[in-house]
Amino acid sequence: MAWFHWQGLHAEQGPQKGIIEAKTEAVAKQQLYLQQIYVRSLSKLPKKIGFRHSRQFLPGFLFQWQSLLEAGFDQQLAWQHLQRNSQTEAQAEACVGVMQALAQGSGIADAMARYPHLFSAEVCAWIEVGETTGRLPDVLQGLISTMEAEKARNKQMRDALRYPLIVLGVAAITLLSMVFFLLPRFAAIYTQLDVTLPAITQTLMQLETRETQQRLLAGLAVFGTLFVFIRYRFQHWVGNPRHCLNIYQLPIVGNWLCQQHLLHDFDMLILATESAIPLQQSCELVAEHSASGYWRQQWQHASTGLSQGLTFSQTLAVSNLPDLLLQAIAAGEQSGQLTRQLQFAMKQVTLTLDNQQQRVTQILPTVVLILVSVVVLVLLLALYLPLFQLGQTVR
Repeated sequence: MAWFHWQGLHAEQGPQKGIIEAKTEAVAKQQLYLQQIYVRSLSKLPKKIGFRHSRQFLPGFLFQWQSLLEAGFDQQLAWQHLQRNSQTEAQAEACVGVMQALAQGSGIADAMARYPHLFSAEVCAWIEVGETTGRLPDVLQGLISTMEAEKARNKQMRDALRYPLIVLGVAAITLLSMVFFLLPRFAAIYTQLDVTLPAITQTLMQLETRETQQRLLAGLAVFGTLFVFIRYRFQHWVGNPRHCLNIYQLPIVGNWLCQQHLLHDFDMLILATESAIPLQQSCELVAEHSASGYWRQQWQHASTGLSQGLTFSQTLAVSNLPDLLLQAIAAGEQSGQLTRQLQFAMKQVTLTLDNQQQRVTQILPTVVLILVSVVVLVLLLALYLPLFQLGQTVR
Protein backbone atom coordinates (compact mmCIF):
# COMPACT_ATOMS: atom_id res chain seq x y z
CA MET A 1 0.00 0.00 0.00
CA ALA A 2 1.10 3.56 -0.75
CA TRP A 3 -0.08 7.04 0.17
CA PHE A 4 -1.09 9.63 -2.42
CA HIS A 5 -1.71 13.35 -2.13
CA TRP A 6 -4.69 14.46 -4.19
CA GLN A 7 -6.51 17.63 -5.23
CA GLY A 8 -9.94 17.53 -6.76
CA LEU A 9 -13.43 18.91 -7.10
CA HIS A 10 -16.36 17.50 -5.15
CA ALA A 11 -19.73 17.53 -6.87
CA GLU A 12 -21.39 19.45 -4.02
CA GLN A 13 -18.64 20.72 -1.67
CA GLY A 14 -16.36 22.24 -4.28
CA PRO A 15 -12.50 22.14 -4.32
CA GLN A 16 -10.93 19.73 -1.83
CA LYS A 17 -7.58 18.10 -1.15
CA GLY A 18 -6.16 15.41 1.08
CA ILE A 19 -4.27 12.13 1.11
CA ILE A 20 -5.47 8.59 0.46
CA GLU A 21 -4.00 5.12 0.89
CA ALA A 22 -4.22 2.75 -2.06
CA LYS A 23 -2.27 0.10 -3.95
CA THR A 24 -1.92 2.11 -7.15
CA GLU A 25 -2.85 5.49 -8.61
CA ALA A 26 -5.69 3.90 -10.54
CA VAL A 27 -7.17 2.42 -7.37
CA ALA A 28 -6.80 5.78 -5.59
CA LYS A 29 -8.63 7.60 -8.39
CA GLN A 30 -11.39 4.97 -8.34
CA GLN A 31 -11.86 5.35 -4.59
CA LEU A 32 -12.09 9.12 -4.93
CA TYR A 33 -14.52 8.78 -7.84
CA LEU A 34 -16.80 6.69 -5.63
CA GLN A 35 -16.77 9.65 -3.20
CA GLN A 36 -17.95 11.90 -6.05
CA ILE A 37 -14.57 13.64 -6.28
CA TYR A 38 -13.14 14.56 -9.68
CA VAL A 39 -9.34 14.23 -9.35
CA ARG A 40 -7.30 17.05 -10.80
CA SER A 41 -3.88 15.96 -9.53
CA LEU A 42 -2.53 12.89 -7.78
CA SER A 43 1.04 12.39 -6.56
CA LYS A 44 2.69 9.73 -4.45
CA LEU A 45 4.07 10.81 -1.08
CA PRO A 46 7.77 10.15 -0.41
CA LYS A 47 8.46 7.38 2.06
CA LYS A 48 10.72 9.44 4.35
CA ILE A 49 11.37 13.09 4.87
CA GLY A 50 14.52 14.41 3.21
CA PHE A 51 17.62 15.30 5.21
CA ARG A 52 17.30 18.96 4.31
CA HIS A 53 13.82 19.22 5.84
CA SER A 54 14.19 16.69 8.67
CA ARG A 55 15.22 19.37 11.18
CA GLN A 56 12.20 21.47 10.27
CA PHE A 57 9.65 18.67 10.49
CA LEU A 58 9.10 18.34 14.23
CA PRO A 59 8.85 22.07 15.16
CA GLY A 60 6.45 22.63 12.25
CA PHE A 61 4.40 19.56 13.12
CA LEU A 62 4.15 20.55 16.80
CA PHE A 63 3.20 24.11 15.83
CA GLN A 64 0.33 22.87 13.64
CA TRP A 65 -0.84 20.57 16.42
CA GLN A 66 -0.69 23.34 19.04
CA SER A 67 -2.58 25.76 16.76
CA LEU A 68 -5.35 23.21 16.23
CA LEU A 69 -5.71 22.57 19.95
CA GLU A 70 -5.83 26.29 20.73
CA ALA A 71 -8.51 26.68 18.02
CA GLY A 72 -10.73 24.25 19.95
CA PHE A 73 -10.15 21.00 18.03
CA ASP A 74 -10.28 17.78 20.02
CA GLN A 75 -7.42 15.31 19.63
CA GLN A 76 -9.13 13.13 17.02
CA LEU A 77 -10.02 16.07 14.77
CA ALA A 78 -6.57 17.60 15.25
CA TRP A 79 -4.80 14.41 14.21
CA GLN A 80 -7.16 13.99 11.26
CA HIS A 81 -6.15 17.43 10.07
CA LEU A 82 -2.46 16.60 10.63
CA GLN A 83 -2.91 13.39 8.67
CA ARG A 84 -4.50 15.24 5.72
CA ASN A 85 -1.47 17.55 5.62
CA SER A 86 1.13 14.79 5.84
CA GLN A 87 4.24 15.29 3.71
CA THR A 88 5.52 11.70 3.83
CA GLU A 89 4.15 8.17 4.06
CA ALA A 90 5.82 7.76 7.46
CA GLN A 91 3.99 10.81 8.82
CA ALA A 92 0.65 9.69 7.38
CA GLU A 93 1.00 6.20 8.85
CA ALA A 94 1.99 7.66 12.23
CA CYS A 95 -1.06 9.95 12.28
CA VAL A 96 -3.39 7.06 11.40
CA GLY A 97 -1.75 4.91 14.07
CA VAL A 98 -2.14 7.62 16.72
CA MET A 99 -5.82 8.13 15.82
CA GLN A 100 -6.47 4.39 16.11
CA ALA A 101 -4.68 4.26 19.46
CA LEU A 102 -6.68 7.23 20.75
CA ALA A 103 -9.92 5.54 19.67
CA GLN A 104 -8.88 2.51 21.74
CA GLY A 105 -8.30 4.65 24.82
CA SER A 106 -4.51 4.91 24.67
CA GLY A 107 -2.65 8.03 25.78
CA ILE A 108 -1.22 10.42 23.20
CA ALA A 109 2.36 10.05 24.41
CA ASP A 110 2.15 6.24 24.40
CA ALA A 111 0.70 6.29 20.88
CA MET A 112 3.41 8.64 19.59
CA ALA A 113 6.14 6.55 21.23
CA ARG A 114 5.35 3.75 18.78
CA TYR A 115 6.94 5.87 16.03
CA PRO A 116 10.42 6.73 17.40
CA HIS A 117 11.71 7.62 13.92
CA LEU A 118 9.42 10.67 14.04
CA PHE A 119 8.92 11.38 17.74
CA SER A 120 11.90 11.05 20.07
CA ALA A 121 11.65 9.73 23.61
CA GLU A 122 12.27 13.24 24.94
CA VAL A 123 9.37 14.70 22.97
CA CYS A 124 7.05 11.88 24.08
CA ALA A 125 8.04 12.45 27.70
CA TRP A 126 7.06 16.10 27.54
CA ILE A 127 3.83 15.25 25.72
CA GLU A 128 3.04 12.96 28.64
CA VAL A 129 3.75 15.88 30.99
CA GLY A 130 1.28 18.03 29.05
CA GLU A 131 -1.34 15.28 29.20
CA THR A 132 -0.89 14.76 32.92
CA THR A 133 -1.06 18.43 33.82
CA GLY A 134 -3.77 19.31 31.31
CA ARG A 135 -1.55 21.99 29.77
CA LEU A 136 -0.61 20.29 26.52
CA PRO A 137 -0.80 23.46 24.33
CA ASP A 138 1.53 25.28 26.74
CA VAL A 139 3.96 22.37 26.77
CA LEU A 140 3.91 22.24 22.97
CA GLN A 141 4.65 25.95 22.82
CA GLY A 142 7.57 25.50 25.22
CA LEU A 143 8.93 22.60 23.17
CA ILE A 144 8.71 24.62 19.97
CA SER A 145 10.53 27.56 21.56
CA THR A 146 13.26 25.28 22.91
CA MET A 147 13.76 23.57 19.54
CA GLU A 148 13.87 26.85 17.68
CA ALA A 149 16.40 28.30 20.14
CA GLU A 150 18.67 25.25 19.81
CA LYS A 151 18.28 25.32 16.04
CA ALA A 152 19.29 28.99 15.93
CA ARG A 153 22.36 28.39 18.13
CA ASN A 154 23.48 25.41 16.06
CA LYS A 155 22.95 27.30 12.80
CA GLN A 156 25.00 30.21 14.09
CA MET A 157 27.89 27.90 14.93
CA ARG A 158 27.69 26.04 11.60
CA ASP A 159 27.66 29.32 9.67
CA ALA A 160 30.65 30.55 11.65
CA LEU A 161 32.66 27.38 11.02
CA ARG A 162 31.79 27.04 7.33
CA TYR A 163 34.28 29.61 6.05
CA PRO A 164 37.30 28.40 8.09
CA LEU A 165 36.59 24.79 7.12
CA ILE A 166 36.35 25.71 3.43
CA VAL A 167 39.68 27.56 3.69
CA LEU A 168 41.29 24.58 5.42
CA GLY A 169 39.91 22.18 2.81
CA VAL A 170 41.15 24.25 -0.13
CA ALA A 171 44.51 24.73 1.55
CA ALA A 172 44.87 20.99 2.19
CA ILE A 173 44.07 20.15 -1.44
CA THR A 174 46.52 22.81 -2.66
CA LEU A 175 49.33 21.59 -0.43
CA LEU A 176 48.82 17.96 -1.37
CA SER A 177 48.80 18.92 -5.07
CA MET A 178 52.07 20.78 -4.61
CA VAL A 179 53.67 17.84 -2.79
CA PHE A 180 52.56 15.14 -5.25
CA PHE A 181 52.70 17.02 -8.59
CA LEU A 182 54.75 20.22 -8.36
CA LEU A 183 57.49 19.06 -5.99
CA PRO A 184 58.75 16.16 -8.22
CA ARG A 185 59.22 18.58 -11.15
CA PHE A 186 61.36 20.95 -9.08
CA ALA A 187 63.31 18.00 -7.67
CA ALA A 188 64.16 16.87 -11.23
CA ILE A 189 65.30 20.39 -12.16
CA TYR A 190 67.53 20.76 -9.11
CA THR A 191 69.06 17.31 -9.71
CA GLN A 192 70.10 18.31 -13.23
CA LEU A 193 71.53 21.64 -12.07
CA ASP A 194 73.69 19.96 -9.43
CA VAL A 195 73.53 22.94 -7.07
CA THR A 196 73.76 23.13 -3.30
CA LEU A 197 70.24 23.51 -2.00
CA PRO A 198 69.30 25.60 1.05
CA ALA A 199 68.42 23.67 4.22
CA ILE A 200 64.73 24.53 3.93
CA THR A 201 64.65 23.19 0.36
CA GLN A 202 66.49 20.00 1.31
CA THR A 203 63.97 19.37 4.04
CA LEU A 204 61.09 19.88 1.63
CA MET A 205 62.67 17.63 -0.99
CA GLN A 206 62.47 14.72 1.42
CA LEU A 207 58.73 14.73 0.74
CA GLU A 208 59.44 13.90 -2.88
CA THR A 209 60.47 10.30 -2.16
CA ARG A 210 57.83 7.63 -2.54
CA GLU A 211 58.43 6.31 0.97
CA THR A 212 57.85 9.72 2.53
CA GLN A 213 54.70 10.28 0.47
CA GLN A 214 53.37 6.91 1.54
CA ARG A 215 54.00 7.86 5.16
CA LEU A 216 52.20 11.15 4.57
CA LEU A 217 49.18 9.39 3.11
CA ALA A 218 49.23 6.88 5.96
CA GLY A 219 49.31 9.74 8.46
CA LEU A 220 46.34 11.40 6.76
CA ALA A 221 44.47 8.08 6.81
CA VAL A 222 45.20 7.66 10.53
CA PHE A 223 44.05 11.23 11.18
CA GLY A 224 40.81 10.66 9.25
CA THR A 225 40.18 7.38 11.05
CA LEU A 226 40.81 9.02 14.40
CA PHE A 227 38.43 11.85 13.52
CA VAL A 228 35.67 9.40 12.55
CA PHE A 229 36.28 7.37 15.72
CA ILE A 230 36.10 10.44 17.96
CA ARG A 231 32.93 11.61 16.26
CA TYR A 232 31.39 8.14 16.61
CA ARG A 233 32.32 7.82 20.28
CA PHE A 234 31.77 11.45 21.27
CA GLN A 235 28.17 11.04 22.41
CA HIS A 236 29.17 8.03 24.50
CA TRP A 237 31.96 10.00 26.17
CA VAL A 238 29.67 12.96 26.81
CA GLY A 239 27.14 10.59 28.37
CA ASN A 240 29.75 9.37 30.87
CA PRO A 241 29.97 11.78 33.89
CA ARG A 242 33.76 11.45 34.35
CA HIS A 243 34.63 11.73 30.65
CA CYS A 244 32.12 14.53 30.21
CA LEU A 245 33.76 16.57 32.98
CA ASN A 246 37.16 16.09 31.30
CA ILE A 247 35.70 17.32 28.00
CA TYR A 248 34.30 20.39 29.75
CA GLN A 249 37.82 21.27 30.93
CA LEU A 250 39.10 21.60 27.36
CA PRO A 251 39.91 25.22 26.40
CA ILE A 252 37.20 27.14 24.53
CA VAL A 253 35.38 24.08 23.15
CA GLY A 254 34.74 22.55 26.58
CA ASN A 255 33.17 25.67 28.04
CA TRP A 256 31.05 26.20 24.92
CA LEU A 257 29.75 22.62 25.01
CA CYS A 258 29.03 22.85 28.74
CA GLN A 259 27.01 26.03 28.22
CA GLN A 260 25.08 24.42 25.35
CA HIS A 261 24.10 21.42 27.48
CA LEU A 262 23.23 23.68 30.38
CA LEU A 263 20.97 25.86 28.25
CA HIS A 264 19.12 22.81 26.95
CA ASP A 265 18.62 21.40 30.45
CA PHE A 266 17.40 24.68 31.92
CA ASP A 267 15.02 25.20 29.01
CA MET A 268 13.50 21.83 29.94
CA LEU A 269 13.49 22.73 33.65
CA ILE A 270 11.69 26.01 33.00
CA LEU A 271 9.18 24.19 30.80
CA ALA A 272 8.52 21.69 33.60
CA THR A 273 8.08 24.33 36.28
CA GLU A 274 5.78 26.33 34.02
CA SER A 275 3.69 23.15 33.67
CA ALA A 276 3.17 23.10 37.47
CA ILE A 277 5.31 19.97 37.94
CA PRO A 278 6.93 19.69 41.41
CA LEU A 279 10.56 20.74 41.40
CA GLN A 280 11.85 17.33 42.45
CA GLN A 281 9.99 15.60 39.62
CA SER A 282 11.16 18.32 37.21
CA CYS A 283 14.78 17.55 38.10
CA GLU A 284 14.14 13.85 37.48
CA LEU A 285 12.69 14.61 34.05
CA VAL A 286 15.62 16.83 33.09
CA ALA A 287 18.09 14.18 34.32
CA GLU A 288 16.35 11.53 32.26
CA HIS A 289 16.71 13.46 29.01
CA SER A 290 19.93 15.43 29.53
CA ALA A 291 22.57 14.80 26.87
CA SER A 292 25.36 15.48 29.37
CA GLY A 293 26.48 12.76 31.74
CA TYR A 294 27.85 15.34 34.16
CA TRP A 295 24.69 17.45 34.34
CA ARG A 296 22.54 14.32 34.43
CA GLN A 297 24.39 13.35 37.59
CA GLN A 298 23.89 16.85 39.04
CA TRP A 299 20.15 16.81 38.35
CA GLN A 300 19.84 13.41 40.00
CA HIS A 301 21.77 14.73 42.99
CA ALA A 302 19.44 17.76 43.11
CA SER A 303 16.37 15.52 43.06
CA THR A 304 17.76 13.43 45.91
CA GLY A 305 18.67 16.54 47.90
CA LEU A 306 15.20 18.03 47.46
CA SER A 307 13.64 14.80 48.75
CA GLN A 308 15.84 15.12 51.85
CA GLY A 309 14.65 18.66 52.58
CA LEU A 310 17.51 20.67 51.09
CA THR A 311 16.86 23.79 49.04
CA PHE A 312 17.38 23.76 45.30
CA SER A 313 20.32 26.18 45.53
CA GLN A 314 21.99 23.99 48.17
CA THR A 315 21.75 20.88 46.00
CA LEU A 316 23.51 22.65 43.10
CA ALA A 317 26.05 24.63 45.14
CA VAL A 318 28.90 22.15 44.50
CA SER A 319 28.27 21.93 40.74
CA ASN A 320 29.89 23.98 37.97
CA LEU A 321 26.75 26.08 37.66
CA PRO A 322 27.49 29.74 36.81
CA ASP A 323 27.14 32.14 39.73
CA LEU A 324 24.43 34.03 37.87
CA LEU A 325 22.20 30.96 37.80
CA LEU A 326 22.93 30.06 41.43
CA GLN A 327 21.98 33.58 42.51
CA ALA A 328 18.79 33.45 40.41
CA ILE A 329 17.82 30.09 41.96
CA ALA A 330 18.38 31.40 45.48
CA ALA A 331 16.41 34.60 44.77
CA GLY A 332 13.62 32.64 43.11
CA GLU A 333 13.26 30.29 46.07
CA GLN A 334 13.13 33.16 48.54
CA SER A 335 10.63 35.19 46.51
CA GLY A 336 8.53 32.27 45.27
CA GLN A 337 9.22 33.26 41.64
CA LEU A 338 11.73 30.58 40.64
CA THR A 339 10.57 30.28 37.03
CA ARG A 340 10.72 34.04 36.45
CA GLN A 341 14.19 34.30 37.95
CA LEU A 342 15.43 31.36 35.88
CA GLN A 343 14.06 32.88 32.68
CA PHE A 344 15.89 36.16 33.34
CA ALA A 345 19.13 34.38 34.24
CA MET A 346 18.96 32.14 31.17
CA LYS A 347 18.63 35.19 28.94
CA GLN A 348 21.80 36.58 30.47
CA VAL A 349 23.66 33.28 30.08
CA THR A 350 22.50 33.02 26.47
CA LEU A 351 23.69 36.57 25.79
CA THR A 352 27.08 35.79 27.36
CA LEU A 353 27.42 32.59 25.34
CA ASP A 354 26.48 34.39 22.12
CA ASN A 355 29.12 37.05 22.80
CA GLN A 356 31.78 34.40 23.46
CA GLN A 357 30.76 32.52 20.34
CA GLN A 358 30.87 35.68 18.27
CA ARG A 359 34.38 36.54 19.47
CA VAL A 360 35.64 33.05 18.66
CA THR A 361 34.03 33.02 15.23
CA GLN A 362 35.56 36.40 14.43
CA ILE A 363 39.07 35.33 15.44
CA LEU A 364 39.01 31.81 13.96
CA PRO A 365 38.94 32.75 10.22
CA THR A 366 41.83 35.17 10.75
CA VAL A 367 43.91 32.54 12.55
CA VAL A 368 43.21 29.98 9.82
CA LEU A 369 44.19 32.42 7.05
CA ILE A 370 47.42 33.34 8.85
CA LEU A 371 48.41 29.69 9.31
CA VAL A 372 47.62 28.80 5.71
CA SER A 373 49.51 31.86 4.44
CA VAL A 374 52.58 30.98 6.51
CA VAL A 375 52.61 27.38 5.25
CA VAL A 376 52.23 28.46 1.61
CA LEU A 377 54.96 31.09 2.04
CA VAL A 378 57.39 28.52 3.45
CA LEU A 379 56.66 26.13 0.58
CA LEU A 380 57.16 28.81 -2.07
CA LEU A 381 60.41 29.97 -0.49
CA ALA A 382 61.69 26.40 -0.34
CA LEU A 383 60.84 25.82 -4.01
CA TYR A 384 62.02 29.08 -5.56
CA LEU A 385 64.94 30.11 -3.32
CA PRO A 386 67.43 27.88 -5.23
CA LEU A 387 66.35 29.51 -8.50
CA PHE A 388 67.14 32.95 -7.06
CA GLN A 389 70.56 31.74 -5.95
CA LEU A 390 71.22 30.25 -9.39
CA GLY A 391 70.33 33.54 -11.02
CA GLN A 392 72.83 35.38 -8.85
CA THR A 393 75.52 32.79 -9.68
CA VAL A 394 74.98 33.21 -13.44
CA ARG A 395 75.45 37.00 -13.11
